Amino acid sequence: MIFNRIWIVVCAVFLLTSCEQNRNYQYLLTHPSALKKEVERCDKLAENQKDTISPDDKKHCELVMYTAANMISVLNEQQDDPQKFGEKIMAAQLAIGKTKELIQSLKQTLDQINITKIDPDKRKLIEKQLADAEDLYRKQIEEIKLFLAVMSLSSPE
Repeated sequence: MIFNRIWIVVCAVFLLTSCEQNRNYQYLLTHPSALKKEVERCDKLAENQKDTISPDDKKHCELVMYTAANMISVLNEQQDDPQKFGEKIMAAQLAIGKTKELIQSLKQTLDQINITKIDPDKRKLIEKQLADAEDLYRKQIEEIKLFLAVMSLSSPE
């Protein structure tokens, strides 16, 4: 009986903590209203606690301000020339497609090397190229998400 109560409390704690949103760069990019609130919070922290900001708050606020600066820069770019911005989105989408194809090709090559078990140096080179391509893919996805977030800000809704 006591085990059941402890179990319920533990589950409740996990549920409550999992509901708290992680305010990382990606989250802030895709939630402009949350970004705005975080910028306001960081501004208040800076005004009220100039020298006593905790290292965690300072790091978080640096991330918030970096994200806001990126968002504003891309928003200005979109507003200055919407057609060119649309072309930039299409080019980024094409680049993602090419990177995805490269990743698939490198994986196939790596599979072939694993089957034939030849040339361990070539295997290391392909593994490095694959890791680099996957990193590039993640960055390209992040860039597209930024573009789409900016587009959602400037939509007439």
